[in-house]
Amino acid sequence: MIKLKNVHKVFNSKGIAGINGLDLNLNRSEILAVMGINGSGKTTLLKLIAKLIPPDQGEILTPENVSLFCQLDDIPNINVMRFLIQNIHLHIDEEKKIQLARDMADIFEITFQLRQNLHELSAGQKQKVLLASVLINKPSVLLLDEPFTHLDPYTRIEILKSLFEVIKRQEMSVIWVTHHLKEAMLFTDRIALLDFGKIVQIDSPMNLVLNPKNLFVARFLGFENFLHIKKISNEWTTPWGTISNSIQNDLNEAYLVIPSSSWKITENNNGAKVVQKWISENEIKFSLLFENHTYHISSKRSWRDFKIGETIGIEPELENCFLIPL
Repeated sequence: MIKLKNVHKVFNSKGIAGINGLDLNLNRSEILAVMGINGSGKTTLLKLIAKLIPPDQGEILTPENVSLFCQLDDIPNINVMRFLIQNIHLHIDEEKKIQLARDMADIFEITFQLRQNLHELSAGQKQKVLLASVLINKPSVLLLDEPFTHLDPYTRIEILKSLFEVIKRQEMSVIWVTHHLKEAMLFTDRIALLDFGKIVQIDSPMNLVLNPKNLFVARFLGFENFLHIKKISNEWTTPWGTISNSIQNDLNEAYLVIPSSSWKITENNNGAKVVQKWISENEIKFSLLFENHTYHISSKRSWRDFKIGETIGIEPELENCFLIPL
């Protein structure tokens, strides 16, 4: 469906690369999320695929009907029905255009807004209309460049549900640039992580979480606890015991990744000092200093509250930990 081979894009004489030797294959009817820190090349990638900018090197193969959806700076003050019909580029008569607009409005639940002007709509309703105006032409590939960042979480999820229902129904392929990892995990087939214009890892959401390729990927996924450990006498040695030598048998040094939810409190106080506590939407987290290393743990309902400066006993469930290369 889409293929990029050794694609490069350099932006200035200093050789700063937006895209640096990138390879990518997008399958038919596949939904791919593209993620990475600011400046990693996400938007540049979409512009290259949409042919808004040319590559400096490499090959990009795309189908004809590719649509890039992004925010409109200037929205016309016309009613929704007229706006949708004006954006239909299919060779069909007026009656079919009206029916197509009504069908798309029904999918996005904006039927009652068809007679309203765009300027009278809420931010969420406007977003639904703009999406409908792109999808109404049934593109084979849809490119999404962080289109919902300004919406509240509830409205964003509702729009995403409607959007991906249409995408699946029309068997579109999608490349979706987003900063929302949980949403990418929920709606996509694969996730590609970019760093300095290169894909560091591309995998299904499940495989990405279970097998992060390196420290960058693990940190991006939200893992916080990393301990440099070595293999001694064919066993990985940690402050809490050894790990089976069947794990990463080809390495002698690695990072032990300890999920924040895998910690348990022990009866024997081993001197882990509580140095910070904070409360998020659905959990309480603590930072503890243990053997000159700071660890982050997520509180469980069975635990009591810990005071700053208090020392306690902690131990990770090593069967829930994993290793990644240095």
